[in-house]
Amino acid sequence: MENENLLPDELIKAARNLEERFQMLRVPSRKIPIAEWDAVPAGVRRHIPPWIEVLLSNYSLAGGVLEYAGQNNSHIRQFSFSKPDEYAYELAEGKERFEVLPTFGLSPIGYESDGSMWVTRIADGPSGEIYMLDHSEWGGGEPTKKNGLVFASSRLSLLVASMAVSDVSYHEEAGAIASVLWIKEKPIRKP
Repeated sequence: MENENLLPDELIKAARNLEERFQMLRVPSRKIPIAEWDAVPAGVRRHIPPWIEVLLSNYSLAGGVLEYAGQNNSHIRQFSFSKPDEYAYELAEGKERFEVLPTFGLSPIGYESDGSMWVTRIADGPSGEIYMLDHSEWGGGEPTKKNGLVFASSRLSLLVASMAVSDVSYHEEAGAIASVLWIKEKPIRKP
């Protein structure tokens, strides 16, 4: 796998495991071809950690949604990896929202259902801590503990291994739910 040496062994193991879970549950996930990353404007792409590109190009993780109870079990938090077109949109100059994150050494890596963003420190690489940038608590400027930044996980491998596959993974395709609890499994159709 191309440039997989950018990923620590634990993240490779977690990515393979998640990919297998997605396949078993027939989650409509996919690998992101390098051509999609190449289509991202250079000014934006320089803020995307190279290991994210390697991870999402080598494993069918894009499109799947994970979930976990939020702090104090207040509500369900969801995680889905950001795709190239979403990076291009969110980090585009003039967006005046998430475009400032790289200025503070942060990069978005995923979306949350309520508009918040999962982020990591660019300098920490693929083993760095993961945070939730709570948009309702963030007043703009540098994200801090007092300005919307909430610790989520010690590392991405732990985050994806801890979370459950969400049925939201199937919402983009009508009638696509194939293998989850409370719904009778649909047989696999062979051509």
